[in-house]
Amino acid sequence: MSKCKRDSGWDFRGVNTREYTHGLHQYPAMMIPQVARKLIGMVNPYSKWLFDPFCGTGTSLVEGALADFSVCGTDLNPLARLISNVKTRDYDMDALQQSENRLQNMLKELSEVEISQSFNQLLEEEREKWNSWFPEETLVEIGQLTGAIDELNQDDSTDLMRISLSNSLRRVSFQRNHEFKLYRIPVEERESFSKDLLPVFKNELQMAVNGIRHYQNRLKAGVEVEIHSFNTVETVGKEYHYRTGKWVDAVVTSPPYGDSSTTVAYAQYSWLSNRILGLDNRVAGALDRELMGGSKADIVETGCTELDLTLDKIEEIDSSRAQEVMAFYLDYQLSINNVSSMMTPGAFSGYVVGNRTVKGVKLPTDIFTAWCFENNGFNHKETIVRKFPMKRMPYETSPSNIEGKKSPTMKEEYIIICEAER
Repeated sequence: MSKCKRDSGWDFRGVNTREYTHGLHQYPAMMIPQVARKLIGMVNPYSKWLFDPFCGTGTSLVEGALADFSVCGTDLNPLARLISNVKTRDYDMDALQQSENRLQNMLKELSEVEISQSFNQLLEEEREKWNSWFPEETLVEIGQLTGAIDELNQDDSTDLMRISLSNSLRRVSFQRNHEFKLYRIPVEERESFSKDLLPVFKNELQMAVNGIRHYQNRLKAGVEVEIHSFNTVETVGKEYHYRTGKWVDAVVTSPPYGDSSTTVAYAQYSWLSNRILGLDNRVAGALDRELMGGSKADIVETGCTELDLTLDKIEEIDSSRAQEVMAFYLDYQLSINNVSSMMTPGAFSGYVVGNRTVKGVKLPTDIFTAWCFENNGFNHKETIVRKFPMKRMPYETSPSNIEGKKSPTMKEEYIIICEAER
């Protein structure tokens, strides 16, 4: 009997996806909090550590902390890690309010604030590049605002303010609307484009502080939070345990749908912020190559019949694309193997995946996920199919990386629930 079923109770149409700190920063393909919350509600309440191997901006970590679990996440994107840290931190609200008041006073005389040294150096080294992304007056505003934030010199508050700036950058840049990849508006439209940074930033900061206050009111004392940068494709779970002394009781995550360069463009989306905040000074493609499936791999038999047949179909159409898909699934399998080795007997696993289409062929990521866990001694309990009307994704994607050539995004995803043998 098939363990796959469609359940409209997981669709969550019309819900508020920005409560608590979930609305602090946009990010591609974010798992909505209600899905994470429902999965976490299925975890044994006596569990302690909840882990997300692809934590992104921390949706499952926030929900886990609010459910009184200690949480641990890892992500290779520096911007994602910073957002997760800001969203899950236990703040001193009085100190945060004082820092916000100080910044608001500086913003009244922003023209008197010196441009931050780090941003000034960035402009000196790559002036032409940054002029192709922002109007000149906006670059001055960014420099002065980063200078004002630097003057505060307080980690908790300054990280929050940097995230508020980060979430403002695309809105005042030449970036095209409804695109996560790096596409600018036409050159002829840039001369007349102008949008003041300060009102956008102030609005973002106010919403962020309100979200943190709401989160703090619910957060209980004693919850531990850890954000890491290790790659679960490479790090064996037992090595992680020996370093930290922790085993994982539950995993709730939404892994990438495929390699970043041809699916959801995490690295490209984050590039402006990573550069301007000084988090990653490389070109966007460098981070893409580090993420799952960032290279090509020879076609091999995985042992999962459904995936092997699918790869054969794609190889007949385009061998190069088949090699890219192969690389992703080989990395994905290694990640699941390593995550499984971190988990306690009876541990809960909830993976939320999408079955993307490559060259007109639908990939069986849900089946492959269950198969990988079963090979690691887990029982596949069920797979739930949900529509995601609220998922934060572009209306269309550009899987070929050819500007203007679009494909519709996925309309549903699969929740694979497994349990480690006791």
